[in-house]
Amino acid sequence: MKNLIVLLTLLVGISPLSAQIGKIPSTFNYERGEEVAQIYQKPMVLCFLASDECIWSDRFIKEVLDDPKFYEEMRKQFIFTIADFPKINTQEADILKINNELKEKFNIVSFPTFILLSHDGEEITRLSFPTSGHADFAHKIGSLFDEYTNLVKEVENNNPHRDVKPLYIRALSLNTPKLVEKLLQEGLKSEDNGYFLIEKYVSFSTDGKRDSQEARKIRRQILKLQGDELSAAKMRLALCDFQALHNVKPNVAVGMIYRLIDHGKLEEDEVAKLNHLLANHFIEEKDYMTAKRFADKMAGSSSNSTRKEGEKLVTTIEKMISY
Repeated sequence: MKNLIVLLTLLVGISPLSAQIGKIPSTFNYERGEEVAQIYQKPMVLCFLASDECIWSDRFIKEVLDDPKFYEEMRKQFIFTIADFPKINTQEADILKINNELKEKFNIVSFPTFILLSHDGEEITRLSFPTSGHADFAHKIGSLFDEYTNLVKEVENNNPHRDVKPLYIRALSLNTPKLVEKLLQEGLKSEDNGYFLIEKYVSFSTDGKRDSQEARKIRRQILKLQGDELSAAKMRLALCDFQALHNVKPNVAVGMIYRLIDHGKLEEDEVAKLNHLLANHFIEEKDYMTAKRFADKMAGSSSNSTRKEGEKLVTTIEKMISY
């Protein structure tokens, strides 16, 4: 209890929300929250809110932060730092400056957004608004942090014979940038590096570096793979290229998918994914007849789930045509 009192004394911030939040160990000053997180070795939940104009921010405050049960579950585990962006701003200039810098640093585009950080400031994952209330949100934060803690232990246990791929997939599911990059680099150095070559190439496309010299080099390495690895790689490359090109060079993008379907030696479910991709592309282009052709192919699939999905898509497109 003494430590909690000290903690709450340190975590003092200036905000019109401060009276509402009460007992939760929280602050409206990120620098202060960062300092306390380091001292007490506690993870931080960084909450980006728009308190006086966003209904979901208001619900989070009233249904989650202001809930006594949530306080009891979370008070010993986490520090909550509030970065508030009210329409009518009453914050001090230095707090406002820090909040705007945080918004840019973490690329915040909507409110509320919740970022779970380790005690040393590493991003662990991001959460959306907990529509189910305090209990599920508390459980979600706790389980995500437990998964991160366990994953860090496994990653730091540098077993030279370990299978990196399952660890990498877990890091991707958490979306922890530092762990993802660390495991990606380890995977690229492994003997069975085909999967990671593709992942690296995809990251270049996501970052807008698809045409860089390094990206082209990795693409050449990918195309030298053999057997099933090469088949899987061609599928991923085609999807990646389509995503990059379909808005700027749609004919080129569509042509690549056509060729993959005709000559890629794909499984039925993979062909279904590509037909779905093409159907959605032509819906965007308002070419509904062509879109329906690809949806019809899905509806003729031997797979029950694909057939139902195709039939549903055909119905949607037919309504568009009738309009």
